[in-house]
Amino acid sequence: MKKHLEAYLLLAPKMLCFAIFMALPFVAAIYFIFHQGTFLTSFQFVGLQNFKDAMRDSLFWRSLNNTLLLTLMVVPLSTISALFVAYGIYAVKSSRLKSIMKAFVFFPLLSSIIVTSIVWGYLLNHDKGIINNFFSLLGLSNQTWLANGFTALIIIAVIEVYRGIGFYSLTYLAAMQEVPKEIMEAASLDGVSHFKMFYMMILPLIRHALTFGIVICTIWALQIFDIVYVLTNGGPGTSTYTMAFYIYRNAFVMNNIGLGATMSFILMMIIMLVTLVQLRLLRHKEAG
Repeated sequence: MKKHLEAYLLLAPKMLCFAIFMALPFVAAIYFIFHQGTFLTSFQFVGLQNFKDAMRDSLFWRSLNNTLLLTLMVVPLSTISALFVAYGIYAVKSSRLKSIMKAFVFFPLLSSIIVTSIVWGYLLNHDKGIINNFFSLLGLSNQTWLANGFTALIIIAVIEVYRGIGFYSLTYLAAMQEVPKEIMEAASLDGVSHFKMFYMMILPLIRHALTFGIVICTIWALQIFDIVYVLTNGGPGTSTYTMAFYIYRNAFVMNNIGLGATMSFILMMIIMLVTLVQLRLLRHKEAG
């Protein structure tokens, strides 16, 4: 009995944090889905009205479209660039140079995304930005990078790729280092090119890490919020609204808690569905 008590006491802080920060907010969100009101007034039961309002909201569909578009840009770019960087580090012979490259690649993940977004905002500034100054040196006109909705979405995708490349690169690198050295040495002696070695030998052997990276990248991309909040605030107009940003606007700016909770539930269902489809497809390829 004493051993069980000690185990429960050790688990208690973790379970308490889970209850406060995970379970309780989830239960509260389920309650808000079927109610309308604010924290300053009473909440009224409205059934499925919040779902109907969400489905009729054109900005909800635009936010969903932007979110899916960002995901379609971020996931392939992150995966390809991270694989390229990981193999570049893997192919380096010097252990010291490898360590320097790892630290350099992982740095974006260590820095605050708020600070990163602010820095990118300065870089892209129309009048004083370094990028436009470089364009001026080349005799090109200054560009208003964030004034166009599609261009702004591309920039948000690039920043998201920049932020996550360290995590995915080191994940894939760790998997590459588990590949038997005998196989690689034999292939090298046979004169196999780096491209064939990577595509025909390494890639199939790191498929589990690749599946993990793609799924995690998709989940994070579907929840992009902070870059939009700092860099564009949803603008120009509403052209860079994402689901997470629009949920925040509804719940905490327009004080429509019920609609915000409903949209967050829809986003959770989308993430679950996309994740399950990805896992099924990727595991099917692995089995094949």
